[in-house]
Amino acid sequence: MPKVDSIVKADTTIVFTGKNFYTTDHVGKAEFMGIAASTVVVDSATQVTATWTDGVPTTTSENEYPVLKFIKTLITNPCVVAGAEACAGADKVKIES
Repeated sequence: MPKVDSIVKADTTIVFTGKNFYTTDHVGKAEFMGIAASTVVVDSATQVTATWTDGVPTTTSENEYPVLKFIKTLITNPCVVAGAEACAGADKVKIES
C-alpha cells in the first residue's frame, strides 16, 4: 500500500516522497484545493512529482493537504468484449484502486 511520508511544495510542483508508490499498471493523479495537477510523474517507488502549469494553488490555511491517488490501468480487448467491429479502437480503461 502506498504511503506518503513528506511533501515539498514549490512554485509549480509538489513532490511527494514515501514508499510503495506504483510504478507499473497505474497512473498517478494529484490535486490540491480541488485543482488537479496538469501532470503527474511517478519518478520511482519512493517519489512522485505533480506539476500545475499555472502554479500550485495557494492558501493561508494549514488544514489544506494535497491528494495523491493511483489509478489502476487495465488493458481491455474490445474484440473479445464487443465483437470484431470494435477491434479498430482498443483502448485503456482506468479504474480507481
